[in-house]
Amino acid sequence: MPLSLREQVDTLETRTGSLESVLGQFIISMNGVIIRMERSTAAFREEVRADTQAFKDEVRADTQAFKDEVRADTKNLKDEMKAFREEVRADTQAFRDEIRADTKNLKHEMRDFKDEMRDFKDEMRDFKDEMKADTRHLKREVGKLTRKMGTLVEDMVAPNMRSVAGEYFGGGDFDFFAVRLWKKNAEDPGLRREFDVIAVSAEHFFINETKSKPRPEDVGEFADLLEDIGSWFPQSAGKRVVPIFSSLYVPENVRKYLTRKKIYAMGLREGTMDLLNFKEISP
Repeated sequence: MPLSLREQVDTLETRTGSLESVLGQFIISMNGVIIRMERSTAAFREEVRADTQAFKDEVRADTQAFKDEVRADTKNLKDEMKAFREEVRADTQAFRDEIRADTKNLKHEMRDFKDEMRDFKDEMRDFKDEMKADTRHLKREVGKLTRKMGTLVEDMVAPNMRSVAGEYFGGGDFDFFAVRLWKKNAEDPGLRREFDVIAVSAEHFFINETKSKPRPEDVGEFADLLEDIGSWFPQSAGKRVVPIFSSLYVPENVRKYLTRKKIYAMGLREGTMDLLNFKEISP
């Protein structure tokens, strides 16, 4: 049977009262939660404030320590820079003093060098004068030697011509003997030349060419002269022409060349002038 309106209202009021009671309990519970949260928040804020302050204090302390360290390092650096400046200044002064001393010594050395060069110039002047004197003396000696070599025919060759002619050719008794004979060419009087030694016997016509330094070309020129000997000495006709090429020393190549040209080589042997290739030409 349906409930009456009153009953329903009473039931509703009963439920509403229960709801209000529950809501009141909830509000009371929430108020406690809020109070606890506020307390926790306040505690957190205090903790954060304390940690922040501690951090600030720590940062401040570290900053001050860093500043002190930087200040100390800066001071040490300034002291080191000052010491370095002093050291550089001292080294620079020492270098300047050393340069000044070296420059002074160099000036003295240059002065001594100039004096030595002046003495050297004087010595060179004396040396040049001495060399000029020695050169003049040498020229005189060379002139004497040249004249001496020029008299080789008279000194060595000519005196031995008679003995050589007599020993090798049996004709030491000369009808004519001349040293350094200037002669015109019988066929061409415009030609003149000097003959070192000309010796004529009854059967032989001796013609000598003498060189202080014999060369193969000298032998060639002498050989050419012999081919035309009749135009220079017509009196050689009918006689045996004996060509002799003389020198104190006859090199081996010149001696062989003379032998091929059938010209006797006369050189120094055992202190006297002798024919060196007689056996090769006249076996």
